[in-house]
Amino acid sequence: MTARLPARISATFSAALALALAGCAVGPDYKRPETPIQQSFKEAPGLRLAKPGDEAPRGKWWEAYGDTVLNGLMEQVDISNQNIRPPRRSTARRWRWCSRRAPPFS
Repeated sequence: MTARLPARISATFSAALALALAGCAVGPDYKRPETPIQQSFKEAPGLRLAKPGDEAPRGKWWEAYGDTVLNGLMEQVDISNQNIRPPRRSTARRWRWCSRRAPPFS
């Protein structure tokens, strides 16, 4: 005995397929609209050129905001981060061992 789809499901599928294919059709009188293209652009009034601050000091960047709460939080972070232990030699060895056996990423 073969399994057949009920008539309602096959009719629904056929109607959906017909609508999907009809949506892809474009009428024969379609014309691409003309879009004006400017040869040059005019800057907005008050536009300033970018001035990268590559020479700016990179030290305590958070002090540029002038926020005392942020300054206090950053001091707490500096103190708290001293408790972080660097990985032991055995951990580094384990990472190297795993990396040699892992599949290469491309």
